[in-house]
Amino acid sequence: MSRLSEKEREYFVEKAGGADPSEKVTGLQRKYWLSTFGGDRNTGLSDLEKQWLRKIINDNAGTPVGNETSDLYVQAVAALGGAPTKYINENKRQVYILDF
Repeated sequence: MSRLSEKEREYFVEKAGGADPSEKVTGLQRKYWLSTFGGDRNTGLSDLEKQWLRKIINDNAGTPVGNETSDLYVQAVAALGGAPTKYINENKRQVYILDF
């Protein structure tokens, strides 16, 4: 089983269209999310993350409920056909695998 950090980096390198080996995951996330949703560099990462999760849920015939990041990960996993757990890191890992 791959670690969360490995899956996260792999996911965002792919979605951002490649990366320098020294580029941080947060930079990749911002690059991908801003290219997907627009906005500016002042938009907080947590706001971009929630927007991304809502898009995943909407794109897979779901309706996002609530504003807590952990709840949105549960909903995203379910929307992608996975089995959500009570552990946010496992739900994150599943999103990166199922949405790849």
